[in-house]
Amino acid sequence: MLESLPDSISALIKLRYFDASYTRLTTLPSTIGSLVELEYLDLQCIPLQKLPETICGLVNLKDLNMSKTKLQNLSNNIGSLVELKYLDLKSTELQKLPNSIGDLVNLKYLNMSHTKLQNLPNSIGSLGELEYLDLESTELQKLPDSIGGLVKLKYLKMSKTKLQNLPNSIGSRVQLKHLYLGYTELQKLPDSIGGLMNLKYLYMSHSKLQNLPNSIRSLVQLKHLYLEYTELQKLPDSIGGLMNLKYLYMSHSKLQNLSNSIGSLVELEYLDLECTELQKLPDSIGALVNLKYLDMPHTKLQNLPNSIGSLVQLIYLDLKSTKLQKLPDSIGGLVNLKQLYVLHTKLQKLPNSIGSLVQLEYLDLECTELQKLPDSIGGLISLKYLYMSQTKLQSLPNSIGSLVQLEYLDLKSTKLEKLPYSISGLVNLKYLDMSHTKLQNLPNSIGSLVELEYLDLKSTELQKLPDSIGSLVNLKYLKMSHTKLQNLPNSIGSLVELEYLDLESTELQKLPDSIDGLVNLKMLNVSHTKLQNLPNSIRSLVQFKHLDLQCT
Repeated sequence: MLESLPDSISALIKLRYFDASYTRLTTLPSTIGSLVELEYLDLQCIPLQKLPETICGLVNLKDLNMSKTKLQNLSNNIGSLVELKYLDLKSTELQKLPNSIGDLVNLKYLNMSHTKLQNLPNSIGSLGELEYLDLESTELQKLPDSIGGLVKLKYLKMSKTKLQNLPNSIGSRVQLKHLYLGYTELQKLPDSIGGLMNLKYLYMSHSKLQNLPNSIRSLVQLKHLYLEYTELQKLPDSIGGLMNLKYLYMSHSKLQNLSNSIGSLVELEYLDLECTELQKLPDSIGALVNLKYLDMPHTKLQNLPNSIGSLVQLIYLDLKSTKLQKLPDSIGGLVNLKQLYVLHTKLQKLPNSIGSLVQLEYLDLECTELQKLPDSIGGLISLKYLYMSQTKLQSLPNSIGSLVQLEYLDLKSTKLEKLPYSISGLVNLKYLDMSHTKLQNLPNSIGSLVELEYLDLKSTELQKLPDSIGSLVNLKYLKMSHTKLQNLPNSIGSLVELEYLDLESTELQKLPDSIDGLVNLKMLNVSHTKLQNLPNSIRSLVQFKHLDLQCT
């Protein structure tokens, strides 16, 4: 690997492109300055600590990459590189920039992220062509007022710095589109922030921000606003002026309520309100006609306004772990809703209008107070996943059989004693968990679930399986441990795809000879049963890998 360059490098007077990255160069020869035609110099990831004074001779240099070097300082003559457009100094040992940096009048890109930079010289404001400035993960505590001179700046990254405030001159950056201030000590924004009329992306997550100025309303081009993990307790009424805002993230802030003006954000598509102090939503929430994602888990929300039903574009609604006791009838207006999470709430029942959610694919109802489902549940013709574990559910309505798209049904740890005959309608069901219920028997119609792959019946009151169980030709996992099962029907041998059969701690006394039909069985657990012998036909189970016969 290259460790040094000869002085004769100077002879390459026509050289325009020079890439010495990932070499072992510790120094550059002083003759490097003779390469007057050089436009591109890549020195990234080498152990270089300084540049020779003659670097100023590279009068046509446009691109200089010194990222991930051991560079400790830049000499004043760096300002002689007046054609320089791209300067990458990230992940170096640099602590400061020379005043001459302001002479780089054509510079468009300056990256000093992940350095030891503590401040910027006032001359930084002379970089009138600068469009991209990255100061992320530095020791920077403040910006000079001259920052206002960067009239073409579009990207300013200052996340993970020690920045405590912004100068008023920041508002002069009318071309700024992206401003990153996350993970800083910043507590407030200056009123002049309203001057950033072209700003599209404002990131202030994990800062110490306590409030937003009223001038925020002037950021009419803003599309993304990140305020997560801040000290913010409320939004100003002027927030409604952000007419083009599409994404608003406020999770883990101290937000207690929303201003009515939130309803003016007619372009909003994503609203994250996972704020533990949030207690209610204003009626104006219904005006967010383009909202697609509404995230409000772990809040103190007790009810939803009727206007919620006006969110006709809503696809995703998360209300888990809230104080919610009921859903309004207007919930049926969410005709495009695909995912609804109300688990770990105080919900006791569902409104009949729930059946109008014809696009719903995922419904999580793991609510300990839920006692029954309305007949209208059968209207959820697109539903694929239904979770109802740990509820007080005692029965299922016959209309459950209308959920022809259902693939996953979780009923574990409920009060359920039986399944309706209509369960046969779930022709696409692949996963059925009824473990830890009071189930006493299975209907013969269970055999119609020909796509079923997983059936969990452990810790139920089940004493026998119907003969129709043999029709479950795609079943791979059958769990019946800790039941009162006494025998298996001969039809069990028809489960040719079965790989896992758990009969531990049952009343089983024998296995049927038809067991030899389980040609793909890999694991059989008959430990702690009353089984006295194994049938000879078990020798046909050539895929066997695990057999548990343990007795107490």
